[in-house]
Amino acid sequence: MEELDALLKEHEVFRQNSLNLVASENVMSETARRFLSSDLVHRYIDEEFYGGTRYAEKIVEIAKNSLAKLFSCEYVFVDPLSGNMAHMAALMAFTRSGDKVAVIDFTYGGYPFRYNDFERHPIYIAFDEDEFNIDAEKTKEILLSEKPKLVFLGASIILFPQPVKEISEVAHDIGAVVAYDASHVLGLIAGKKFQDPLREGADLVVASTHKTFGGPQGGIVFTNDHDVARRIKYVLDRPPLLVDNPHVHRIGALAVTALEMLRYGKEYAEQIVRNSKELGAQLHKWEIEVRYGEKGYTETHQLYYPQQPEIGRKIRDKLEEAHIITDTIIRFGTQEVTRRGMKGPEMRKIAEAIYLALSNRIDEAKNIVRNLTSKFRKIHYSFDINKKHKYDT
Repeated sequence: MEELDALLKEHEVFRQNSLNLVASENVMSETARRFLSSDLVHRYIDEEFYGGTRYAEKIVEIAKNSLAKLFSCEYVFVDPLSGNMAHMAALMAFTRSGDKVAVIDFTYGGYPFRYNDFERHPIYIAFDEDEFNIDAEKTKEILLSEKPKLVFLGASIILFPQPVKEISEVAHDIGAVVAYDASHVLGLIAGKKFQDPLREGADLVVASTHKTFGGPQGGIVFTNDHDVARRIKYVLDRPPLLVDNPHVHRIGALAVTALEMLRYGKEYAEQIVRNSKELGAQLHKWEIEVRYGEKGYTETHQLYYPQQPEIGRKIRDKLEEAHIITDTIIRFGTQEVTRRGMKGPEMRKIAEAIYLALSNRIDEAKNIVRNLTSKFRKIHYSFDINKKHKYDT
């Protein structure tokens, strides 16, 4: 037990004193985290079978209502335990064994889902690497030729809005369902700072809830289409097919985050994108050439600095020596440092620290990181900043 306690403490101290630029992570507010360790963590939720669920059921209702308001949608499902499970819910609801599914190749940010293991056959959406976006015209031809049952848009490497409208029109002509995986950009959609997939023709949105949407790890599905909702409900509802117990402690934390995003989401999303563009420009000054500077670098939380895997691992490890956390692709994400209150001046210091670390000036880089992390401890765009707020809808 002592070893476990020590490891947890070391982890938390290291992370509190590091700059996290991982594009797929974020931090929750203390207010939201309180639900994760509450009595809810022990409990099932099924009022038709279990007693004692009246308050937990109300928490789930607030979560769904808040998310429906946030995304201007009619049907919200909060049961999925992960974004991957939300993705699978769409796959199971709208395809059968032998069906084709149109997806973005992993090379360009498509999710590494093992479709063949489920007897679904992936066909690949055309991609224009120069624009780092879907090639709409070539994709239309592929859809008309292959006639998939389901089309997955969205991506794990996503810098610019995708041609959802154009692709949805063709997909619907051949009877396909369009699902937009918003895992990375969910918070930007909530803050009205990115494309709105449902308004542009997608039939449903699936997502994780812990990237630009700074909630707990988990999944969500939402739609405005009654038939789509009916088929998702069949996969997610009772009797259980994918989820037996939807983890109400997580849903409580998600409810708090949804309320925070209703109040602060627009400001938060706008600052994320401003910070990304500023960080890209500052990295350019240090001759760290993240891609697509001619297009303003990005319209999301991500900057893309692609490397071969071996080089990417070396860069990741070198940055970690300086307490700068990233992945091996390399994507720089600004959503967490933004939620800690950092803005343009801090992006300039982060870019300098990255340059120093990659130039083997680790101690100088760590000094910059130490100075920044000591000043930015609070979680902004949250109820933590102003405790007098009531948690209403």
